[in-house]
Amino acid sequence: MGDSFFRSILHTATYGRYQVVKSYQLTVYGSQWKANNKETCLYIDLEERIIENRPLKLVEEMFNRRERRRELQKNGKDENESESGSENENENERGNNIKKDQDQGYPELDEQKIRIICLSDTHTLHNSIVVPDGDVLVYCGDMGFSDWGSNLSVLNDFNKFLEKLPHRQKFLVAGNHDGSCAQNTQPLVQDKLSNCVYLCNNQTYSELDHLSPHSPLSIYGSPVSPSGKSRNVAFQFKSNSAQFHQEWNPIPPNLDLLLTHSQPIGPLNSKIFETKPRVHIYGHVHSLYGAEFSNDTLQICASSIDRHYCPTHPPIILDMYPSQQQFITS
Repeated sequence: MGDSFFRSILHTATYGRYQVVKSYQLTVYGSQWKANNKETCLYIDLEERIIENRPLKLVEEMFNRRERRRELQKNGKDENESESGSENENENERGNNIKKDQDQGYPELDEQKIRIICLSDTHTLHNSIVVPDGDVLVYCGDMGFSDWGSNLSVLNDFNKFLEKLPHRQKFLVAGNHDGSCAQNTQPLVQDKLSNCVYLCNNQTYSELDHLSPHSPLSIYGSPVSPSGKSRNVAFQFKSNSAQFHQEWNPIPPNLDLLLTHSQPIGPLNSKIFETKPRVHIYGHVHSLYGAEFSNDTLQICASSIDRHYCPTHPPIILDMYPSQQQFITS
């Protein structure tokens, strides 16, 4: 049985689709995807307008080296300072690693830039996803596969996943596969997802204490998406309905981050053009994975899995300045 056989099953099966997808992943892909998406990442620098595939190790080292610099500075040391004595051995080793990294020509990550890790559409495969370290993690929906009603096991499991991640702040919107979010109150869902800020058509701010001067990111999140052929219809409306149009009215102007499950379609696309968020991050349509600049907004589809529900997409890493800080870049 070849690849085409399993593709046919994947696209035609309805009952027990989750088991079919799992079977497809194990039979066709095996463990190959686990290695493939650990080598590279999609790296984005908002101000420099960079969107390119880069070695994941290099991009991670940009962040790690900045964190080591901060740790040395916090302890009253600089990168080239040499210390003696056993209590300073670890600091010396970190300082030497910084110098070694600089000699290898790794780029510097500006002290004021915020590193944002973008995830979406893991469909219960979150523990198989490569998640680099960063300041902020955002997630744009579809934690589950067919999770409805009072069964909160998917939320509990995803919350444990979030707890293990080192990011200073985490923000999440639900998707059409997250029925337990739609069938329960926002306070209850937030209680179950205690390791992140759960956004459901509301705005919040990211406050990172390492930024000086203090300058938060403004963030708005919505789980709404247009209905289609899927039987998973949480937070969904027909794209030509009045309700779908009205769902986007509360989006405020000049956001730093707009998080939606929906792709930029119809009235949402019009609202983005009107309100001009700096960055729009979304999921839902797995095949749209990637990023592009559209007018005044960077559009990112952060789907972690492909159209065959396999986690083959490399992680997306975004570096950006906070909006209220003025910077001069060369």
